[in-house]
Amino acid sequence: MHPTIPVILVAALFAIPVARLTAAAPAIPQDPEKQERLRRERWEQDTRTLGEAYSMVGKKNPRWNEHASLALGIAAHYFNDPLSQDRNLPEIYSAAKKAIDAGCDDPLILYLFARASFPPNYTDKAEQDRRYTTAALALQKSAYAPFRRIVALYKAAQARESLDRKSDKVQDEAQALYTAALKLLATSAAEDEPGPHLDRDLFETANIVLHAYKRRSGDLIASFERVDAELAKAAELRTVRLKLTGRVFIDYAWEARGIGTADTVTERGWKLYRERIGVARKALTEAWTINPNDGKTAALMITVSAALQLGRAEMEKWFERAMKADGNNLEACRIMRNFIEPKWFGTAEEMLAFGRACRDTKNWRAGITLLLADAHCHASHYLPSATEKANYMKSKEVIQDIWAVYTEYLQYRPNDNSVRSRFAAFCYLCSCYKEAHEQFQIVGDNLAWDHEFSETWMKDTRARTAAYIKETQANAGNSPGEKAPVTARAQKNTTTTGGSRDFPEHKCRYALPGKDWSWMEPTPPNHLCLATNRKGFVLKVSFNEHPSAGHVGEKFAAELDKDQLQAGQATKRGGHFTAFRGLPCYQLEIREPGGQTSVSRAFIANGIAYNVSVVGKQEPIELDAHFEDIMDGFDFTEPPVEPVPAKAGSDRAIYIIVGGLVFCLFVAIALRLALRPPPQKKPKVRRDFDAEISEVLPVMRPPTAPQTGVRTSRSLPPLPPRGRDGLVS
Repeated sequence: MHPTIPVILVAALFAIPVARLTAAAPAIPQDPEKQERLRRERWEQDTRTLGEAYSMVGKKNPRWNEHASLALGIAAHYFNDPLSQDRNLPEIYSAAKKAIDAGCDDPLILYLFARASFPPNYTDKAEQDRRYTTAALALQKSAYAPFRRIVALYKAAQARESLDRKSDKVQDEAQALYTAALKLLATSAAEDEPGPHLDRDLFETANIVLHAYKRRSGDLIASFERVDAELAKAAELRTVRLKLTGRVFIDYAWEARGIGTADTVTERGWKLYRERIGVARKALTEAWTINPNDGKTAALMITVSAALQLGRAEMEKWFERAMKADGNNLEACRIMRNFIEPKWFGTAEEMLAFGRACRDTKNWRAGITLLLADAHCHASHYLPSATEKANYMKSKEVIQDIWAVYTEYLQYRPNDNSVRSRFAAFCYLCSCYKEAHEQFQIVGDNLAWDHEFSETWMKDTRARTAAYIKETQANAGNSPGEKAPVTARAQKNTTTTGGSRDFPEHKCRYALPGKDWSWMEPTPPNHLCLATNRKGFVLKVSFNEHPSAGHVGEKFAAELDKDQLQAGQATKRGGHFTAFRGLPCYQLEIREPGGQTSVSRAFIANGIAYNVSVVGKQEPIELDAHFEDIMDGFDFTEPPVEPVPAKAGSDRAIYIIVGGLVFCLFVAIALRLALRPPPQKKPKVRRDFDAEISEVLPVMRPPTAPQTGVRTSRSLPPLPPRGRDGLVS
């Protein structure tokens, strides 16, 4: 054997995984012609149900016909073309207002007037509610297309619901409007023009109403049954029912499982989880059989495939189906990016490759290109230290990627405050503080936040960035981007501003929940703050920078129990795993030695174990009406980094160790073969000598050692916690 052959074999062996990691992700299916055709069909449909419908059933009058027709024509473009939405909204408002000022009381014009009432044409919530309600009630009695009536009703319900969330009367009125919209779905399915657009719109309406019911009752299944009973009245709504069943039972499965790691799930939790996911799979499979071109069904099946651990191939099959059915399927792309994260079914390299594939679709209209920024942000979470995370995000390649996709989108949609707010957040994470400040300035009072960048974090980041810019302007020696924004007060361990305290070193803050609360001094060791109120409740926020448990699980819970129940003086009332601030959390309920009740919520983020606890009176503190308000005073000042599940980490460690051992073995074999001297000719031995020896000694043969192998079968990690849209955190 030639000495270079083993070296070639070694190179070939290790070329395989390297190629897998560096290869680009498959192109995401896009059909521009089909997508343009669907947009055109939707525009034509809107034209028929807006302008043409007004000419047939509207309240016409020469005094306002011109203004009304103009508003309706612009609205048809507004509902379909992102390129024109920013320009068209004020034009719709202007034309509709002129028609109304001329005496027009047509329900559709009243609705467009309410729909276009955004800054600077927005007064207050009460006026917005009045406009929507007036239009919705008038449309409900009109001869306009049923789906136009449906949208007006649930938009009015949303406006009424946000008017006063603590008023039972207001909330009951909102629920009545939602129900009115729901009852029209069967009429819409029977009378409106059929097609993929109508099916999608009816599903979204049913989902909106279901979650409105759930917000009021707190019962997912009871809310689902109310909606399903209405959907059952029309055979045309069969696929809508099946998709909604799949969506609901995915959520219902997660209620049983919880969002903690696998070792926190009870046997009963697993049983219910599998049963409910099975219901979702059955419903969605039937929906796909009826309509094998439904992108929503396929997107939900990606989640089901992951939940049942059917493998990457099955997930990718449904993702491809989802994108071929609807190239604008942002939901499918978000779900797939989530499940390619290292802690679930992929690697950081694969996630980044997928993000670049999203960019390469050039589909900024649907927001798909923006997922490259999300991929970079999540990839940074898997780096071992805060310094490496920061260096990664401010690298030239990452900044260029994020800048390119966001500036392209905002070039066409400059008034999309939600996207611009996220762009400001990414600029901050990339240490581009001047650019972040500029984006925050453009957004102004319309700052938006979401499950990833919380309200508190966004507002604090905007304030820190503004303070940094002010300092750099005052000190010409400091230029934006050279260091993190630090104010004189932030350099201290604690920053107190009125009823709020920031803890920069621990990346969190606490805001007092009311004016009857005050800070307590001094603060004990390993505590961030203490506070009390007039009732005598006590709030404590403590920390442990070196938790022995790597994640929230049984070991973590046992250690918290032991620590909180020292010397047997306190008694445990209960304990369970839940979620807090989007993180797995263990809640411990105690009766203190003095008879008071207390609740602690402990969780891990940023390599730190946090504990937020409240001590109340003898009645269970968790039943107090303001308990959640007290807990909600705690928040992170930047997106928390959740610990990677231990299983995923151990699997990677095993892969590295085994790979290293195999590499060393092959290198040793190659060196041995390369350095071994050439074999010498064996001297001839007399046959009679061989015969004599064989008679004295037994023939020595090498012992046979059968080849053995170990078959490994690694179970896939559990599903990630998700949001209401089927995406995870």
